[in-house]
Amino acid sequence: MAPKIYALKNNLAELEIIKIKGLTKAAINNNNINLKLLKTLLTKDYHLIFNQRKWFRNLKDANIKILDQIYTLKVTQNKRELIFKDNLLVGTKPFKLNNSDITNTLL
Repeated sequence: MAPKIYALKNNLAELEIIKIKGLTKAAINNNNINLKLLKTLLTKDYHLIFNQRKWFRNLKDANIKILDQIYTLKVTQNKRELIFKDNLLVGTKPFKLNNSDITNTLL
């Protein structure tokens, strides 16, 4: 789906582990994020929005603020090209650059 998003399900131990960079463990638990919910992100143009509380420290002012923050989770296409079949993500492939693409970028 995106870099640094991981989900693991162990059927024997009935255990799910969800890790999402930028989203706190508390937010994952409070928003009831599970593998079934993450699978919905495989649908084209689908996204999920979560609220979380984050701590922001300001060393200059010597204070810490706890603020509500909105976190949007969606499939990213910044490193690989996404392949959809019937609006469902089925795979990815690497981006392919032509010599003309490289030349135009350097100019």
